[in-house]
Amino acid sequence: MAIGVEHPSCFSIEKRLFVVPSWSPYGVAETRQSWIDARGTALPDRGVRPLRSIVIGALGGGLVLATTAITTWGVGDVLEAAMLFVVGSAVGAVLALGVRTLVATEKRGRVTRAAAPLPAVEIPLDVARAAPDDSSDDELILWATRVVRFRYLQEAMATRSRLSGARSATPGSLDPSEEEPLSSEAYRSAQADYEPVARLLGLTLP
Repeated sequence: MAIGVEHPSCFSIEKRLFVVPSWSPYGVAETRQSWIDARGTALPDRGVRPLRSIVIGALGGGLVLATTAITTWGVGDVLEAAMLFVVGSAVGAVLALGVRTLVATEKRGRVTRAAAPLPAVEIPLDVARAAPDDSSDDELILWATRVVRFRYLQEAMATRSRLSGARSATPGSLDPSEEEPLSSEAYRSAQADYEPVARLLGLTLP
Protein backbone atom coordinates (compact mmCIF):
# COMPACT_ATOMS: atom_id res chain seq x y z
CA MET A 1 0.00 0.00 0.00
CA ALA A 2 1.14 3.56 -0.59
CA ILE A 3 0.27 4.50 2.99
CA GLY A 4 1.17 2.20 5.86
CA VAL A 5 2.73 2.11 9.30
CA GLU A 6 5.72 4.02 7.95
CA HIS A 7 3.46 7.10 7.80
CA PRO A 8 4.30 9.23 10.86
CA SER A 9 0.62 9.40 11.95
CA CYS A 10 -0.41 5.80 11.24
CA PHE A 11 -0.39 2.55 13.16
CA SER A 12 -1.67 -0.96 12.53
CA ILE A 13 -3.57 -3.45 14.66
CA GLU A 14 -4.38 -6.90 13.26
CA LYS A 15 -3.93 -5.73 9.65
CA ARG A 16 -6.21 -2.72 10.24
CA LEU A 17 -4.67 0.68 9.55
CA PHE A 18 -5.45 3.69 11.73
CA VAL A 19 -4.41 7.32 11.55
CA VAL A 20 -4.12 9.77 14.44
CA PRO A 21 -5.66 13.19 13.63
CA SER A 22 -3.44 16.24 13.71
CA TRP A 23 -5.48 17.87 16.48
CA SER A 24 -4.94 14.98 18.89
CA PRO A 25 -2.44 15.80 21.66
CA TYR A 26 -1.49 12.11 21.92
CA GLY A 27 1.29 10.33 20.08
CA VAL A 28 0.96 7.35 17.75
CA ALA A 29 2.45 4.83 20.19
CA GLU A 30 0.17 5.71 23.12
CA THR A 31 -2.87 5.92 20.84
CA ARG A 32 -2.14 2.46 19.46
CA GLN A 33 -1.73 1.07 22.98
CA SER A 34 -5.05 2.61 24.04
CA TRP A 35 -6.80 0.80 21.18
CA ILE A 36 -5.18 -2.47 22.19
CA ASP A 37 -6.22 -1.97 25.82
CA ALA A 38 -9.77 -0.95 24.85
CA ARG A 39 -10.41 -4.28 23.19
CA GLY A 40 -10.85 -5.61 26.71
CA THR A 41 -9.47 -9.09 26.09
CA ALA A 42 -9.27 -10.79 29.45
CA LEU A 43 -6.02 -12.55 30.22
CA PRO A 44 -6.29 -16.25 31.08
CA ASP A 45 -6.76 -16.86 34.77
CA ARG A 46 -3.50 -18.26 36.05
CA GLY A 47 -4.52 -18.04 39.68
CA VAL A 48 -5.67 -20.79 41.99
CA ARG A 49 -8.18 -23.18 40.40
CA PRO A 50 -11.70 -23.39 41.93
CA LEU A 51 -11.31 -26.97 43.24
CA ARG A 52 -7.92 -26.20 44.68
CA SER A 53 -9.34 -23.09 46.38
CA ILE A 54 -12.12 -25.14 47.97
CA VAL A 55 -9.73 -27.86 49.17
CA ILE A 56 -7.29 -25.35 50.67
CA GLY A 57 -10.12 -23.41 52.32
CA ALA A 58 -11.71 -26.58 53.70
CA LEU A 59 -8.47 -27.90 55.17
CA GLY A 60 -7.55 -24.53 56.61
CA GLY A 61 -10.98 -23.91 58.11
CA GLY A 62 -11.21 -27.40 59.57
CA LEU A 63 -7.73 -27.31 61.12
CA VAL A 64 -8.25 -23.84 62.60
CA LEU A 65 -11.59 -24.69 64.21
CA ALA A 66 -10.48 -28.12 65.47
CA THR A 67 -7.19 -26.77 66.86
CA THR A 68 -8.98 -23.88 68.55
CA ALA A 69 -11.52 -26.26 70.07
CA ILE A 70 -8.83 -28.56 71.49
CA THR A 71 -6.34 -25.96 72.72
CA THR A 72 -8.65 -23.13 73.75
CA TRP A 73 -12.06 -24.62 74.46
CA GLY A 74 -10.70 -27.77 76.10
CA VAL A 75 -12.56 -30.19 73.83
CA GLY A 76 -11.03 -33.60 74.45
CA ASP A 77 -13.55 -35.88 72.77
CA VAL A 78 -12.28 -37.12 69.39
CA LEU A 79 -15.78 -37.27 67.92
CA GLU A 80 -16.54 -33.68 68.90
CA ALA A 81 -13.20 -32.54 67.50
CA ALA A 82 -13.94 -34.38 64.25
CA MET A 83 -17.38 -32.77 63.99
CA LEU A 84 -15.87 -29.35 64.57
CA PHE A 85 -13.29 -30.11 61.87
CA VAL A 86 -16.12 -30.91 59.44
CA VAL A 87 -17.96 -27.70 60.33
CA GLY A 88 -14.76 -25.66 59.97
CA SER A 89 -14.06 -27.32 56.62
CA ALA A 90 -17.49 -26.39 55.29
CA VAL A 91 -17.14 -22.78 56.42
CA GLY A 92 -13.60 -22.53 55.02
CA ALA A 93 -14.64 -23.97 51.66
CA VAL A 94 -17.53 -21.50 51.33
CA LEU A 95 -15.34 -18.55 52.30
CA ALA A 96 -12.57 -19.60 49.90
CA LEU A 97 -15.01 -19.95 47.01
CA GLY A 98 -16.64 -16.61 47.84
CA VAL A 99 -13.32 -14.77 47.95
CA ARG A 100 -12.23 -16.28 44.66
CA THR A 101 -15.54 -15.29 43.03
CA LEU A 102 -15.17 -11.70 44.28
CA VAL A 103 -11.62 -11.47 42.94
CA ALA A 104 -12.67 -12.86 39.54
CA THR A 105 -15.61 -10.44 39.37
CA GLU A 106 -13.33 -7.52 40.17
CA LYS A 107 -10.94 -8.56 37.38
CA ARG A 108 -13.79 -8.79 34.89
CA GLY A 109 -15.03 -5.39 36.04
CA ARG A 110 -11.66 -3.83 35.38
CA VAL A 111 -11.67 -5.29 31.88
CA THR A 112 -15.23 -4.10 31.21
CA ARG A 113 -14.42 -0.60 32.45
CA ALA A 114 -11.42 -0.24 30.14
CA ALA A 115 -10.94 3.36 29.07
CA ALA A 116 -12.15 4.43 25.64
CA PRO A 117 -9.40 4.48 23.00
CA LEU A 118 -7.68 7.73 22.12
CA PRO A 119 -8.75 9.53 18.92
CA ALA A 120 -7.91 7.63 15.73
CA VAL A 121 -9.72 6.81 12.48
CA GLU A 122 -9.55 3.52 10.60
CA ILE A 123 -8.49 3.85 6.96
CA PRO A 124 -9.96 1.36 4.47
CA LEU A 125 -7.13 -0.63 2.90
CA ASP A 126 -8.04 0.33 -0.67
CA VAL A 127 -7.95 4.00 0.33
CA ALA A 128 -4.52 3.50 1.94
CA ARG A 129 -3.22 1.68 -1.14
CA ALA A 130 -4.43 4.44 -3.48
CA ALA A 131 -3.46 7.44 -1.36
CA PRO A 132 -0.38 9.45 -2.40
CA ASP A 133 2.74 8.84 -0.34
CA ASP A 134 2.75 12.43 0.91
CA SER A 135 -0.86 12.37 2.15
CA SER A 136 -1.38 14.17 5.43
CA ASP A 137 -3.21 12.66 8.37
CA ASP A 138 -6.17 15.00 7.90
CA GLU A 139 -6.42 14.16 4.19
CA LEU A 140 -6.49 10.45 5.00
CA ILE A 141 -9.22 11.02 7.57
CA LEU A 142 -11.29 13.12 5.17
CA TRP A 143 -11.04 10.54 2.38
CA ALA A 144 -11.71 7.60 4.70
CA THR A 145 -14.74 9.30 6.25
CA ARG A 146 -16.30 10.08 2.89
CA VAL A 147 -15.62 6.61 1.48
CA VAL A 148 -16.93 4.76 4.52
CA ARG A 149 -20.05 6.98 4.74
CA PHE A 150 -20.89 6.47 1.08
CA ARG A 151 -20.36 2.71 1.19
CA TYR A 152 -22.47 2.39 4.33
CA LEU A 153 -25.38 4.33 2.83
CA GLN A 154 -24.99 2.54 -0.50
CA GLU A 155 -25.41 -0.80 1.24
CA ALA A 156 -28.32 0.56 3.30
CA MET A 157 -30.07 1.79 0.15
CA ALA A 158 -29.51 -1.54 -1.61
CA THR A 159 -30.96 -3.38 1.39
CA ARG A 160 -33.97 -1.06 1.48
CA SER A 161 -34.51 -1.59 -2.24
CA ARG A 162 -34.47 -5.36 -1.81
CA LEU A 163 -36.94 -5.18 1.06
CA SER A 164 -39.22 -2.83 -0.88
CA GLY A 165 -39.16 -5.21 -3.84
CA ALA A 166 -40.10 -8.11 -1.61
CA ARG A 167 -42.99 -6.17 -0.07
CA SER A 168 -44.26 -4.93 -3.43
CA ALA A 169 -44.46 -8.52 -4.64
CA THR A 170 -47.32 -8.97 -2.18
CA PRO A 171 -50.42 -6.97 -3.21
CA GLY A 172 -51.32 -4.26 -0.73
CA SER A 173 -48.16 -4.71 1.32
CA LEU A 174 -46.30 -1.59 0.19
CA ASP A 175 -47.27 1.55 2.05
CA PRO A 176 -46.07 4.81 0.39
CA SER A 177 -45.64 6.29 3.85
CA GLU A 178 -42.83 3.81 4.47
CA GLU A 179 -40.56 5.58 2.00
CA GLU A 180 -37.58 7.37 3.58
CA PRO A 181 -36.80 10.55 1.60
CA LEU A 182 -34.23 11.62 4.20
CA SER A 183 -32.21 8.43 3.53
CA SER A 184 -32.28 9.12 -0.19
CA GLU A 185 -31.16 12.69 0.40
CA ALA A 186 -28.37 11.53 2.68
CA TYR A 187 -27.28 9.02 0.05
CA ARG A 188 -27.14 11.67 -2.68
CA SER A 189 -25.12 13.92 -0.39
CA ALA A 190 -22.70 11.10 0.44
CA GLN A 191 -22.40 10.24 -3.24
CA ALA A 192 -21.55 13.83 -4.12
CA ASP A 193 -18.83 13.87 -1.45
CA TYR A 194 -17.51 10.47 -2.50
CA GLU A 195 -17.16 11.06 -6.24
CA PRO A 196 -14.22 13.53 -6.14
CA VAL A 197 -12.41 11.26 -3.69
CA ALA A 198 -13.03 8.24 -5.94
CA ARG A 199 -11.70 10.14 -8.95
CA LEU A 200 -8.64 11.34 -7.05
CA LEU A 201 -7.74 7.90 -5.69
CA GLY A 202 -8.95 5.84 -8.62
CA LEU A 203 -11.67 4.06 -6.68
CA THR A 204 -14.82 2.61 -8.23
CA LEU A 205 -17.25 5.35 -9.23
CA PRO A 206 -20.92 4.98 -8.16
